[in-house]
Amino acid sequence: MGKRKNEEEQDFSEDDDTKELVDVDFEFFDPSQIDYLAIKRLLNQLFGWDSLIFGVENLTELILSQPLVGSTVKGDGIESDPYAVLSVININVHREHPSIKAIVSYLLEKVSHNSAAASTLGPLLSPQALAASNHHTGLIISERLINMPPQIMPPMYKMLEDEIQWAVEENEPYDFENLIVISRCFRFSDEEENTSNATKPNKKQKRKGGEIHSYHAEDECIAQVGVMQANYEFTHRPPREPESFGVDLAGRVTLFPRSKLHELVVSLQESFPPQRA
Repeated sequence: MGKRKNEEEQDFSEDDDTKELVDVDFEFFDPSQIDYLAIKRLLNQLFGWDSLIFGVENLTELILSQPLVGSTVKGDGIESDPYAVLSVININVHREHPSIKAIVSYLLEKVSHNSAAASTLGPLLSPQALAASNHHTGLIISERLINMPPQIMPPMYKMLEDEIQWAVEENEPYDFENLIVISRCFRFSDEEENTSNATKPNKKQKRKGGEIHSYHAEDECIAQVGVMQANYEFTHRPPREPESFGVDLAGRVTLFPRSKLHELVVSLQESFPPQRA
């Protein structure tokens, strides 16, 4: 089945420090081989310190090998580097792929200490379930540069919803029962919270020490449709220096039924409508 070849354009406006409006045209393209290095960088960003575990080179090639689903966002034509990527991989079909095997093993290990998450995710990623001919699980790969507006996400997820449906109608292996999203979260370090409390004693704090926050704004919408969510520490996270400040990054896995995908799209559209100048 041929994918859409029309490029969808959307204008976004953002306020900067001078409160001036800047118009930016973003275009949506199918992932292509010219995006290899940029997508690999986005995957390294997504998986953080643990990216070496998954063989992001092979995972990038797998994403690019799927002509039916997925999109990228660019700002300077098809030859430019993508600022964001969204795709989905059938974990069952690609269960023997080195990167997918590594991701499955990684996720099972990370949720093993969370009984609720393990009891939900474990059966879906068991060898028996992955070898089944139905009830397949999809792995959503989603990452964007941090300075990209979240307004790009509603059209990307809408296209993904449509592409999955079109692929299913063509009897392609995208008839998922569940979808898994790997993302990140963070919490402010105790040192930063202590400093903030000391310098602003008369102001109510908007964040609490140790409170976990979503890394991307759209992750809050994903959490709303999730039936399971677990946060975990990176395996290869370097130790924090005693005098260091900033945030502590961690990983997050969310599971939601494909039947909730349209609800997610609507939530994203309502949360991040286009900002017109």
